Amino acid sequence: MIQLLLIYYLGKAHYQNALNHHKSKWTYAFLSFVVYLLGMIVGLTLLGLILWSAFDIDMLRWPTYTLDLMGIPMGGLASWWFLKYLKNLWSADHSNTDILDEFD
Repeated sequence: MIQLLLIYYLGKAHYQNALNHHKSKWTYAFLSFVVYLLGMIVGLTLLGLILWSAFDIDMLRWPTYTLDLMGIPMGGLASWWFLKYLKNLWSADHSNTDILDEFD
């Protein structure tokens, strides 16, 4: 349930951001879900490799709800960082694109 609420609110934030910058709303709302899942997968994989190599702990024997709970902050952070990146990218001032014209 926590994951559904987090995915909803992150998707809504991406939707509003795309709407404010005149981009494809539903594409970026769906992309936030994809980034959330990729963040969970990559984060848990890296954590599993670190735990296995440093402490000889096997995460594959843990219950799935434990892995889900550990993956929630990783996926949320990945989607939030992607949102911040898009906000900075789209709100940057690109008015000085003709730098070479200044040297004439």
